[in-house]
This record gives sequence, structure tokens and C-alpha cells, in this order.
Amino acid sequence: MTRNRAVQLAEEFSAQLQKDPQGFQFSSQLDFFSEPVTLSRSLGGVSEKRVAFHTADLSLDERELVEKGLLDGSFDIVFATPTLAAGVNFPFQTVLFDSFERPWVPNNRWLPKDEFQNMSGRAGRLGMHSKGYSVLLPSNRAQQIQANNLIGNEKVDVSSKLIEKSLRKLVLNIFSSRVANTRKSIADFFENTFWWYEQSEKNPEKLRVLPGKIDESIQWLLDQGFIQFEQDYYFATDLGVATARVGLLPPTVREVVDVVSNNIQVFSGGVENWVIGLIHAICASSDFAEGGQRFLPFARGNRPEAKATRFLRGNNLFLNINASNMPDKVQNAAYAISLWIEGVPERQLSHELPAITYGYMQRLSDDVAWVLSGLQTVLSLPSLNIPEKFLTELSLVVERIKFGVPVDLVDLVKIARSERVPGFGRHRAMVLKAEGLHDPNSLHSIDVNKLNSVLENPDRVAALLNAIANYLDKPLKRWEREHSQRAEVVGIDKQLITDSYELIGDDYETPIETLLNLVQGWVVEKIDDLKRQGVPDFQICCDGRTTLVECKTKLKEGLLFLKMTHLLF
Repeated sequence: MTRNRAVQLAEEFSAQLQKDPQGFQFSSQLDFFSEPVTLSRSLGGVSEKRVAFHTADLSLDERELVEKGLLDGSFDIVFATPTLAAGVNFPFQTVLFDSFERPWVPNNRWLPKDEFQNMSGRAGRLGMHSKGYSVLLPSNRAQQIQANNLIGNEKVDVSSKLIEKSLRKLVLNIFSSRVANTRKSIADFFENTFWWYEQSEKNPEKLRVLPGKIDESIQWLLDQGFIQFEQDYYFATDLGVATARVGLLPPTVREVVDVVSNNIQVFSGGVENWVIGLIHAICASSDFAEGGQRFLPFARGNRPEAKATRFLRGNNLFLNINASNMPDKVQNAAYAISLWIEGVPERQLSHELPAITYGYMQRLSDDVAWVLSGLQTVLSLPSLNIPEKFLTELSLVVERIKFGVPVDLVDLVKIARSERVPGFGRHRAMVLKAEGLHDPNSLHSIDVNKLNSVLENPDRVAALLNAIANYLDKPLKRWEREHSQRAEVVGIDKQLITDSYELIGDDYETPIETLLNLVQGWVVEKIDDLKRQGVPDFQICCDGRTTLVECKTKLKEGLLFLKMTHLLF
């Protein structure tokens, strides 16, 4: 029932077994595709004995490897949370439930019968086994009674989740999608849903109070600028449409838009002045509150870590440090994200915040980045008049949270992730930075043996270098097409454009010089005589002002991956 329990059982069970040659083969694969963190090392250790575990804490590559290993018979047993039960056709003959109790789930202590049936249904798949077995291990009388209920023949009721979270969000989505645009049509919408018929049988009182709650939601959305009322019709505003599109709770959007609008002077002072305060505001937002769409990690003793409180009090916050009804979780989460974006390694993260596992840290960063990315879309609305500088800086903060690295590593990790370089993430990016090897534009000039020693695998090095070349070459193709089209419009020989993209070294400077000389009012002088080092290629004079231009090209395996941005167009 928990990720920690799955890992614990896998380690305890594998300790009784001998290592296996096929297990070594899988472990080698895992080492190639994983970063060297505790959970990956643990998975590698148990896999050598044909044992695995599968939880949400594993990276996408690691989960895919485990699933592939299950299909090709690399394992005899896997310890898994419900992540492995989502309809995947694995060749299990037996599913064993270590537990089916969830005391941490309010008002829903026991595993629901439909979830039990889905998990146990993984056993004895058609065409793989003639029989399948599901085993429950009750340890007391209460569990015995529940186990009998789970294996009984009673049908499982299907329940609607239509109004499970936020009615405001649902009403906004209905107006935004134009499914309804009047008070009557939105009432008709609800009265024709499965939820309505279900409640009419089970809880008619909910139907009686629903119209009042809908009216409250509509009034709130009107007051907060998400919808407007004109000529007897409701319409979503641009703020409402953007909010519905990104999937955030309307209160979250209102909270953060107010924070940004009310502190615009602070935001204009540079990212270092506001990033911690904004992270704290995101963690304290409605999306992470009780009943929200995202979850914050538990806090030890329901108290924030002293280090987290001290850190936040030492930074500029936009909200009171105890603004949320869960200040313990909010403070810990904000502190964790603050460490995460600086590239703090796993061991130090665990020391600073013992309650947050590395796997949960990755999930938290994904959730915060998702919320912040949606808010970035909303804040880009012209009607909000948010400065472009802030939006650009915010985009970089989103990527730092997503990747867990400082600013100077964002490009490198983005390239590696987009091209799925095996086993390269924040940990190995930080190792490269420690060696001064983190600039994507210079990695091709580094001795390959040195890169091999740092990244621990020549295939990984080759994949990273190819990813850099491929990634940096893509925008050049787009610009070449656009520049060729512009050249045709203004009557410039398109061959000049082609040459400026295809030629390298000193030859590259010839078409660039020709293009620069076509600009009216510019006096272009070539000043690099190839006899002195460090001399720029061209000097441009215009209206008494002088600009120096240096042309750079580089070739690696036939791929051009660095060029000067053209000034002409």
C-alpha cells in the first residue's frame, strides 16, 4: 500500500536469494538508464536476484525497464504499489496483497473493491496462464471481515466524480466551453448527468442544496472576473478561458494574479528578489490545499522543519508564513523546492527534509512546475499587463523547478531530456558543472576520455553529444527557411542565405560580410587580418556608434551547431 513498503519487502525478500546471471544483465541496463541515487541503487541490487519493485518514485526510464523486464521474464517477483495495476497485460500468475488497509485516507480506510478487482485481475491473463491466483493476508479479525467482503460476489457500485473537487472550476469549464450560457441551461446540464440520477436515489438532499451552491459559484466567478453577464447570458472572460484551459482551480489563479499584480515593483527587480516568495505562494495556493488537486508531502509531527522556517523567514515572502491551513507542509515544500532548484544532491535533501523522499521530491517538483506553468500562461494575457521581463524570468523558473538545477544548467538538462539521453539528469549535470564542463556549446571540444570518466559510460557520452548537436541544429533549420523567405521578399539573392548556413570557418564570413553591407547606413569594415588572436571579424559604424561582430561556426560529425544570429533581418 506504500512505496516505502514495496522497497522494504523487495530488499528483505532478495536478501534470501542468490545472484543470477540474467539479473546482472538487467542491473547493467538499469545502471545505464538511471541516475546514481539511492532508489536506483536499491533497484539495481535486488534486480541482480531476479527481484524488482515498481513505484511512482522511479523515473520514467526505470519504470519502463522494470515493465520490459516483467514481459521478457527477467524477474520472478515484483513488489509494487497500485501503479502496476492500471490495466497493463503482464504475465503474472499470482497477485499477493501484503495489506489492503489505508489508515491515512480519510473516511476510506479500506482498499475499495473495484481497485482490488483491478489489481487482482492482473493474475492469470488470457493466453499467458490457464489459471490465476489472488492471495490476501489478513492479520486480525477486522481485516478478515474486509477480506471476505473483497472476494465476495456483490457488485461494485459505480459512483460519479462530477462534483468531487471544485464546483467553481466545473461551472467555469461549462461556461468556458459554452456547454451552457444561462442559469437555466447550467441547471439543465446538471439534471442530465449520471451524478444527478445517482444522488436522486442515494442522497436527494444534495440535489436540494445544489442550486444554491451553483449560484454561489457563479457569483464568485463574476466577482473575481472569470465570467461576465451580458444581455441575459454568461460568458467566460479571457481570464476565465485561460484558467479553464490550463486546468487550475480558479481560486489559485486569483490568489497568484493578485500576488503578482500587487507586487509588480518587486518582480521588476530581478528573479533573485521574488523566486522564494513565489514558490511559497504556489505551495500555499488552493491547488495544494485540503481538497485541492495536488498534494504536499507529510511533515514530521505535523510541524515544519526548523530549517525550513528559518530559511523562509530570511527571504521576502508575499504571504504570511502561516497563511495556509497546512503551514507545516507548505513551509517544508517551499524549502524543498528552493533547495531543489539549486541542484542540492539527494543526500543533502534527505538530511534537510527527512520526511520527503527523493521520489516524492520529484513528484512535488513536477506538481509545482505544472501549477506554475499554467499560471505563466494565464499571466501572459494582454489584459493583465504583466511585464514581458517577468514572464521570461518566470519561464526559466518553471524549467528550473522541472529539472531541479541552477540557471546555468537548464539548457543542458533540457537538451538531454528532450532527446532522452540515458541516465543523464540533474545529478550528472551537477557533476559536469563541478568539473566546469556544463556549457553545451563547448562540450564537443572536450576530450572524450575526460567526459567518459565523468559520465561513467562512453555510450552515454555519445548520446549526450549527439543530443546537443541535434537540438542546437533544429532552430537553425527554421531560421534558414524564414531568412530565405524574407530574402525573396526584399530581393536578395537566396544563395547568400544558403551560404551563410552551410559554409563554416573563414568561408562563413564572406556571405555574412556581403549581407551586412546591404544594410543602408551601415559602414562595414573587416578588421580580422588572421594575424592576431581575439580580434573581432567586423566593425560596423552607424550614426556615430560602433559595433563589433564576431562570427562563430563549428563542425562536429557533419552537424553545424553554433552560428551567429543574423542582424540583417
